Amino acid sequence: MKNIKGVIIVIILFLAGVAAVLGVKVARTYFSGAAGGSAPVNVRVLPDVSAATITWQSNKSSMGVVEYGANQANLLLRAPETSATTTHRVVLSPLKPATIYYFRIRIGDEIYDNNGIPFSFRTKERTAKISTAPAPSIATVTATPTRPAATASGTPSQCNLSKFKEALKNQDLSFDFDHNGVVNTKDWLICLKKTQ
Repeated sequence: MKNIKGVIIVIILFLAGVAAVLGVKVARTYFSGAAGGSAPVNVRVLPDVSAATITWQSNKSSMGVVEYGANQANLLLRAPETSATTTHRVVLSPLKPATIYYFRIRIGDEIYDNNGIPFSFRTKERTAKISTAPAPSIATVTATPTRPAATASGTPSQCNLSKFKEALKNQDLSFDFDHNGVVNTKDWLICLKKTQ
């Protein structure tokens, strides 16, 4: 009989402890402003290059704080709302471009995240600015040839190597057999072909 009384006393004490813990939690939630209906739903992030806008809704009017940072273990930065509402909007700024940030929403003493893991987003990359300055005007330039166009007056009898080397060195256009204004080895080949 003493054992049964002891077990009943332990059960009653256990149930009283559970009720006390639950009562404290409900009271704390109520007094912190995070009573039922304050939980964020439809949490959305609109990231930009150096800022991000966090939005969410709640069934009950409340004021939240977004705790955020670039390290999910240290969400030390805070962005509070300025008034109680059911349609929430908080801007996080300034942020670094192309960086992953983590955040959670705190309403009173309650923390809301992605099932124990902070929400996350990535800021956009900075893009190069395109100049809209007017294009520079294009001036008309008249080109003057550096040497007059010439027609090779050389004959196959001129196609000896020493004369050609001299013509190549001096750019003697009488050896320009392909008529491109320059004496080169192609002219030598044409000259040799004519002698065959």
